[in-house]
Amino acid sequence: MIALGFLISVRINYRICLKKTRFNSFLKIVVSGLVFGSLHEMAINYNWLIYCAMGWILGATYYWTKDLKCSMILHALINLL
Repeated sequence: MIALGFLISVRINYRICLKKTRFNSFLKIVVSGLVFGSLHEMAINYNWLIYCAMGWILGATYYWTKDLKCSMILHALINLL
């Protein structure tokens, strides 16, 4: 069940945030961060907000660099902390 939820959320995140759509960039980053936060923390609490903020940072990194590798490397570095 968790794997199915993960696949659905990744697909939604890809369709809204990575593909060229008519949504503006700020909205894409916000939605991406919310999906990231929801994947890492199911309950809406302080930890969820921290994960959302990390997702917003990763989304902004992708937006500025246009390279998914940079966001992946940053995610790995954050995981090391």
